[in-house]
Amino acid sequence: LNAGGRLHAVLHCNRAACLMAEKKFQEAIAECTAALRIHPRYMKALLRRARCYSRLDRLEESIAEFKRWIDMVNQARSSPQTMP
Repeated sequence: LNAGGRLHAVLHCNRAACLMAEKKFQEAIAECTAALRIHPRYMKALLRRARCYSRLDRLEESIAEFKRWIDMVNQARSSPQTMP
C-alpha cells in the first residue's frame, strides 16, 4: 500500500466519522467500505463500520465486523511485524 492509497483510505474513514456525527450511518458504511477496499486491514475503518451496522440494528453484520476486528487485534499482538 503506497502513501497515496493510505491517504485516500484515511480520507474516506474521516468522511465516515463526519457522517456518523450527522447520524448518516448508511452513508458512513459506504465510506468505510471504500476505505477498506483501498486498505483491507484498516482497523479504524472496520471498527467504524461495525458501529454503524450496530446503530442501524444490523446486528449480525455488526457482530461479524467486531469479531473480525478482534481477530486483527489478536493477530497484531502475536506478530506485530505483519501489520502495515
